[in-house]
Amino acid sequence: MQYVQRLFPKLCLGVFSLYFSMRLQAEHVVYLSVPEGALVSVLAAPDGAATRQNIKPFLMRSTLVSVADFERFVQTHPYWQRGHGAMLLQGNGYLQSWSYPDRLGDENKEKASRGKPVTEVSWYAARAYCQAEGGRLPNWFEWEYVAAADKHEPDARHLPNYGQNLINTLNDAANIPAGNFYGIRQMHGALWEWVEDYQSLFAPNADPRDPGTGNQLGTCGGAALAFRDRSDFTMMMRIAALSSMQPDQSSSAISFRCVRDP
Repeated sequence: MQYVQRLFPKLCLGVFSLYFSMRLQAEHVVYLSVPEGALVSVLAAPDGAATRQNIKPFLMRSTLVSVADFERFVQTHPYWQRGHGAMLLQGNGYLQSWSYPDRLGDENKEKASRGKPVTEVSWYAARAYCQAEGGRLPNWFEWEYVAAADKHEPDARHLPNYGQNLINTLNDAANIPAGNFYGIRQMHGALWEWVEDYQSLFAPNADPRDPGTGNQLGTCGGAALAFRDRSDFTMMMRIAALSSMQPDQSSSAISFRCVRDP
C-alpha cells in the first residue's frame, strides 16, 4: 500500500503530461541566454574534493514567476487550482493566502501584489507551470552557475564582499531587482527557489517525486557536511531549506523560475 501511495503522484504527472504541454501564453516573459561554462560548485564531492560541472548553454527566465503569471496558469489549467484535481500534489499550504482557488483576491485591491513573485506553490505545481510555459525547472548546478554572477562578472564569488553582500539581501522580500551579468534578476534575497533535483543535493540516489527515497539532511548543520566552503552561509541556508521540503509542500519563502533548452 505504501508503494502505491508513493507511486501515485508519479502516475498523475504522467497522465497529465499532455494536458501540461499547451504552452502558457505570457508575452511579457523574457528568457535570456546563458552561455556554456565551467562551474566549481559549493557542494563537495563525496570524497570532499571540489565538484566541477560543465554547464551546457540554456535560456533562463529573467524574473521569478509572478502571482499574475501563476493566476493565468491556474485559470487555464484548473487542475492546479487550490482544492481541485491536484490535491495529492498540493499539500495543506498550497496557495493558502489566496482568497479564491483561481486568483489572489479582488483585482483592484491586490493589483500591486500581483507583480510580486508567487509563493506557496509546491514543487509539483512549479514543475507543471514550467512545462506549460514551454520550459522546465532548472537543475541545481544551472541555478548555482547563474547565481554566482554579480552585475559585472559571471563568477563573483572570489570577491571579498560577495558573501556579505548576499547576507545583506536576506531581508529583501522582493529580492534584488537589478539584473546580474546575464541580465537575470532576483537570484538572491529572502526567497529560495525550487530546482528540479532539489532532493538529490544531499542524497544522490533520491527521486524528488518520491518522498520516501533518500536521506535528507534538513538542517544547516547537516548542510555544512556537504559543503566545500562552509563559510558560504547563504547557500547553506538555501540548500538546507530546500532539502527539508517534500515535493507536495509549499512555503511563503519559496518561489521558482523556469529555463528552456536552446
